[in-house]
Amino acid sequence: MSNVSLEQDSTDIIRWGLEKKGHFTTKSLYRFMISGGMPSRVAGHIWKCKVPLKIKFFLWQIFNNKLQCAASLVKRGWKGDIDCCLGDGRESVDHIFFGCRFAKMVWGFMKEICWNTHPHSVKDLSETWLLGKGPLPIRLILFVFAGFAWALWNNRNKMSIEHKFPKSPSDIMYIALSFMQKWSLLLKEDNRQRITQIKDEVLRWMRSFMPMAMVSTDIYEI
Repeated sequence: MSNVSLEQDSTDIIRWGLEKKGHFTTKSLYRFMISGGMPSRVAGHIWKCKVPLKIKFFLWQIFNNKLQCAASLVKRGWKGDIDCCLGDGRESVDHIFFGCRFAKMVWGFMKEICWNTHPHSVKDLSETWLLGKGPLPIRLILFVFAGFAWALWNNRNKMSIEHKFPKSPSDIMYIALSFMQKWSLLLKEDNRQRITQIKDEVLRWMRSFMPMAMVSTDIYEI
């Protein structure tokens, strides 16, 4: 500071330190509040993912642990049951999408059908699979995860709120595939073909593995 000289006749200039151009933006303030000013790598992948906007917000909630599950609601004073409705553990984001029996079945099927491994937690998905170490390009990994995660979340809501349980665990697989089929219209042609190949491979395996577990969904429109 001893080398700084102030000029009395000069005009002070206010600059916003979180933007290179010095202008205030709500984006830079939000980024600073969420991640200390550093751009979020995962958030970038989410907003570029070719899924409906509400699914992007859903993914953001998952990766930022903001989803309205029991573990989060308890912190706000909720007095309800904190356990999964299947009784196999405390309901958290990781449990719903990776630890629940239905989630384990989904990822176990994908490992058996077309992948050598599968993510085991949100952290594993973020720090390994979304760093280019998964079986698909990052944009497609997040797309496939969105389909299965949305199906698992809808199933969770039906079980815990409506007390409706799927007739067969494989129902979730078919529902997830139907979501991906609808959303694939947003993909570029080469990516859409890749997703279609995965879908067809899963369907063939499911039909041969459990032919009596077929359900009627709009996936059969193709």
